[in-house]
Formats: sequence, structure tokens, C-alpha cells
Amino acid sequence: MRKERRPKIAATEICLTPSEAAHLMGLHVNTLAAWRRAGTGPKFTQHGPRSIRYRADDLLSFQPPEAIPT
Repeated sequence: MRKERRPKIAATEICLTPSEAAHLMGLHVNTLAAWRRAGTGPKFTQHGPRSIRYRADDLLSFQPPEAIPT
């Protein structure tokens, strides 16, 4: 009997929910939402009005915007 082969998926091809992405980056999920609205956050894909996903390699290569001094 042959074993069924599963395609190998690189860790960077994994898609994360906003909650998972925020946890990975050490941010609050609302920060990612604000960055999406401003167009300054990491790349994301949207499949429908409420299904947002982030690719792990996009999160790892993302450089956060500079903080505005107060």
C-alpha cells in the first residue's frame, strides 16, 4: 500500500487571520485594521467583505511606519 503524498507548504505561504497576524507581530488587532484603512500596513488579501488574510512572509518582511513624535 502506497502512502498518499501531501504537497509540502513552506511556512511563508501560510495565511493568517488578522488576530493571528497581530499576535505574531506583537500588535493589537485594531492597529492592523487602522493600517489597512490608511494603506500603510502589510499586504493582505480580502476574500469577501469580512475575510482578510495576511501571508506570513509579507508580515516578516514588513517594516512598520515610523511613529509620529508628539
